[in-house]
Amino acid sequence: MRALWLSLVLGLTGCNLVKGPPRDHECRARLRSIIALETTFYAQHRRYSVHPAEVGFAPQPGNRYLYLFSREGPLTRRDELPSPPLRTSVGYGPDTRTRGVVLEELLTGLPPSVRDTLGLEGTCPDCELTVACVGNADQDPTLDVWSISTRDRPEGVRGTPVHHVNDLANEPPPPEVPDCTLATPLVEGVPGSPGHLLPSVRNPNGDSELAALMRRFVADWEAARQTMEQEGHLAPRFPSHRQLRCAWPTTASDRDQTYDGLAINYLAAVKAFDASPSRRTYDAVVDGCRACHEVTCGGPLQVIEALRWK
Repeated sequence: MRALWLSLVLGLTGCNLVKGPPRDHECRARLRSIIALETTFYAQHRRYSVHPAEVGFAPQPGNRYLYLFSREGPLTRRDELPSPPLRTSVGYGPDTRTRGVVLEELLTGLPPSVRDTLGLEGTCPDCELTVACVGNADQDPTLDVWSISTRDRPEGVRGTPVHHVNDLANEPPPPEVPDCTLATPLVEGVPGSPGHLLPSVRNPNGDSELAALMRRFVADWEAARQTMEQEGHLAPRFPSHRQLRCAWPTTASDRDQTYDGLAINYLAAVKAFDASPSRRTYDAVVDGCRACHEVTCGGPLQVIEALRWK
């Protein structure tokens, strides 16, 4: 189950969900790809890795940001100095030759409060991973710091990049990027697309992007109900659920006008819940789930009913 809910991390579908000035697109896009790689790795090995080479991550040449998978350990350099073996490295420094930024400048500028959260937490398979990127987007003394995690955090749900320090705070806000729609083409070759199904312990043959996404939704709403019962803090659900309209289904033709209309209604209920979390808005979300599956796929109806706030 846990091997699936982050495979649909934002940015892997046709939706353009990465907002902001182009200079920090690199960081957020790479963090999302890291979490996708780590989730696939977890499905195969029942653990996460703090070694980027082990999961298949390497930033493209010209990277502006430092990537850290652990709070301590050797880092791969992109300058004239020697680097450790890739199997032992816990991150990548910036491309100093292209960017003129030195690894140590970014490393020392990382706030201790962020650095202390990085790396593995717990003992796998019952473990979580947090990764950060640090860069200088506009050559002033302030650094740009983001992180992403496999766990829910007060600042955002799992798989969502969190902005800790904004190097572009004085720049004009970026234009809003519209949500994906039925007209948004799906990207071939992403995890969960035809020929690239997501294998797991539960289903070794693999699930579609949409099937895995919906399993994550179940886990999200179970966690939301428990948090509300304990009067805890809830992170918004819409940022990660919005990709419902542009995820690969098991059968591509199922993504039609009927499905899209039901998805729109569900997402409206999610927005209402985020705006005012309550038993009423929670049950409205469950109603939205049920309405969709009564039309498209009745198999999960029993699971959906189990989400009800008894």
